[in-house]
Amino acid sequence: GLVVGSFLTKSPLITNQIVFGAILIATIFPPTEGPGGLHRAIDAMIGSGIGLITIALIPNSPLVEARREVSKVLKIASSILADVTYGIRKQDPAVIRDAREAVRGTQDSVNTLLSAAQSGREASEVSPLLWASRRSIRSLERILMPVDNAVRGVRVLSRQALGLTEDRDKVSDAQVELLDELSEIMLAISELYGQGKQHGHDEAIEIPDLVQRLRIVGGRAGLDIIDKDGTLSAYMILGQTRSIVVDMLMVCGLSRESAVAHLVPTSQHPAYPPEVWGRED
Repeated sequence: GLVVGSFLTKSPLITNQIVFGAILIATIFPPTEGPGGLHRAIDAMIGSGIGLITIALIPNSPLVEARREVSKVLKIASSILADVTYGIRKQDPAVIRDAREAVRGTQDSVNTLLSAAQSGREASEVSPLLWASRRSIRSLERILMPVDNAVRGVRVLSRQALGLTEDRDKVSDAQVELLDELSEIMLAISELYGQGKQHGHDEAIEIPDLVQRLRIVGGRAGLDIIDKDGTLSAYMILGQTRSIVVDMLMVCGLSRESAVAHLVPTSQHPAYPPEVWGRED
């Protein structure tokens, strides 16, 4: 069964199903002499086939599960970023330490998200009922890396914020405002994905608005918002803010090149022609 299945597909889901079916048959039925071994092999192939048919005809809904996990991860990241921002504003390292404790548990959620997306893609390769969803599943897979990177960016930012507040240093009000806005945008995207199923009409309305808000954040996140006596931590927090903006624009469907172009340049020779929004000058 394993040999036949390997010719049909490289999907781990299929391979595992074949192996489990074979192990089950080999474990339940005692070994016999003579033609019994052949019968057991046939039984194993039948059992594996039934398992594959079940997956094909009664598939889980991969889009719902994966979208739910995206929503969960982004909601956690938004909450942590909000706490970090509050801690920076109040110069309270204890609040940021608590947020740092919460951020350590986000990797398990990210791993669950990646696993759900992989299972969804494999199920869509087997089940005819999910073939029409392949394009949506591929689109969802493309945002997984930006989601992961955004969460990692929040972790790094929280570390820098802790050092900042422990040293009793500050960032400008403009920087705090950008962090507040970024947290709210992440929460809005989380709620959009948490609707449980594809709401094409809602996304067609809300995503462009969220992209516009992210463009404005990116257009304001320049070196000029750093205070004259800004510390290295302030610059590093700004750098992570810009990175998270890029990641969230990619979650909204933009390419990396287009997302980076919406950041106000900090270089005399930006790699991508800037398309900056939200500058007050």
